[in-house]
Amino acid sequence: MTQCIADSERTNCRENLAEINFERDTLLAILLAPKNDSGNPQNEINKSAYFAYYDYLYEKSIERERKCDNDFILKIFSPESKDLQ
Repeated sequence: MTQCIADSERTNCRENLAEINFERDTLLAILLAPKNDSGNPQNEINKSAYFAYYDYLYEKSIERERKCDNDFILKIFSPESKDLQ
């Protein structure tokens, strides 16, 4: 039972990380896409906001990855763990 709970938590953690990374990568693609309306001040405001949000998502993904990799309960009941076999 505990193994199932740990597997479920690990899966949820990884799925959440995947969602964050997908959103971050999509935003990066938007930022790197060529714009043909470079003189518009609204585009510069949007670009600044997108960079700020990208930075936020980057930090959030690093934090989530650390949580997924360093959660003691998830490590104990990890299928890769040789201690419980």
